[in-house]
Amino acid sequence: MRETPAQPITAEALVLALHALHGIGDSTIQSVRRGLAIHRMQPSEVPLLSAAHLEERFGLSPKHAAIVAGDLGKALPGAVELLRRLRGCGISVLTADDAAYPQALLRTMERPPAVLYGAGSLTVLDLPMAAVLTSNGASQEARRAASDAINIAIERGCIPVTGHNRREYQEIALAARRRDVPTCYVLDRGVMTVPGVVHGEGLFAAARIWRRSDSAAADLVVSPFHPTMSAVPGSNRRRDEIVAGLAQVILVTYIREGGTMHRVVAQSAASGTPVVWTGPAPIPDFLTAHVTAAMVPEELAASSLWNDAIVSAGRNHT
Repeated sequence: MRETPAQPITAEALVLALHALHGIGDSTIQSVRRGLAIHRMQPSEVPLLSAAHLEERFGLSPKHAAIVAGDLGKALPGAVELLRRLRGCGISVLTADDAAYPQALLRTMERPPAVLYGAGSLTVLDLPMAAVLTSNGASQEARRAASDAINIAIERGCIPVTGHNRREYQEIALAARRRDVPTCYVLDRGVMTVPGVVHGEGLFAAARIWRRSDSAAADLVVSPFHPTMSAVPGSNRRRDEIVAGLAQVILVTYIREGGTMHRVVAQSAASGTPVVWTGPAPIPDFLTAHVTAAMVPEELAASSLWNDAIVSAGRNHT
């Protein structure tokens, strides 16, 4: 055993410290959180454990136990300071056992994030969400079809869940702003690397589409990445998996075969999330097995899937 820390360590600070360790991912963080509950341990006890005890109590691999035993203590002071900054910016730290953590991710994802950082109103997670999944390079016609589809979703009681840094994502988000409903944004980087989140300025100041001062709509920005992490190769796929995982309905207008969106759509369909092709082109053969239905705007507007989405959203948060 090691020297006792000078002050108690909160569960949030422990998660932040673990998340900062190179080579430590979601499964290790989840194992530690689960082990704390099983053994009725306090977070302050974790940095006192040897690698052998970490393997025994939390089921960590020798490699991961050595990293935690060697580096966790050094990461904790920075984690405590970062947690203070996050709280000052109104950013929440949600682990999979928190009541506010979206249960839809646990149901639909093979590897749900062990921790989510959320800036804004967490009540947005209780609302039925629709996602538009579009590969890069969509034509103007496909983007217009995507906008039509999300407008129908908003009219039928869903809100958009989307990314933030592609034109296709921004067009979806701006549809929600025009109708004064919330949007859930998922980042491909840490929340503290986006100035609009840190300073409360919003993500799309340059778009010159602002919410009314009396608006009741409050957006939510979430990220599964360490708050100070920049975007790296592969983080966009993780973002898109979470966008799809949060959605009760997925709308598709253009997908490239074999690309990230193709894999995300296939995974979503396998988890039971309805995938609706909204054109304008016919469904490509490689997507046929994953698409629940194909609908023109009139059919999409009259579909019962919006009622099903609302019911599903309620079920996922009970």
